[in-house]
Amino acid sequence: MDQRSNYLPDKARTELTMRDMQRLSQTHPTLADIVCTAFRTSPIAFTITETLRTEARQLQLVREKKSLTMHSYHLKQDDGYSHAVDIAVLRLRGSTPTPEVTWFFEDYEEINRHVQAAASDRNARITWGGAWPTLRDGPHFQIEL
Repeated sequence: MDQRSNYLPDKARTELTMRDMQRLSQTHPTLADIVCTAFRTSPIAFTITETLRTEARQLQLVREKKSLTMHSYHLKQDDGYSHAVDIAVLRLRGSTPTPEVTWFFEDYEEINRHVQAAASDRNARITWGGAWPTLRDGPHFQIEL
């Protein structure tokens, strides 16, 4: 039995939190709209962990080998927004009422299907970090403008 079977989707969470919405306010509006739609349509709840980054934060991630570039879409772009969003899946374990962050790649694949459907409806192109050949990054989504 895989560990994922010990967790249930957090179906009680039907809206993004105020913190999530504040983070999305720093993100390109089309990407923010796509992420909100994916949250509503996905059977898997998630939270927004990171959008806009400072150069210092990006440098730290490069030094820690958690990012490969200083040209991240998380940095403020010419339009004043981040063009990337990182998420974390929320699941319930047993009867525990508080959801936990989980990193089961299959969950991020499912969320990606909802992100891509929402992007298609808007004629937008989203790159999913989980499809990258190196440093696969399931929680990462970025808009290509």
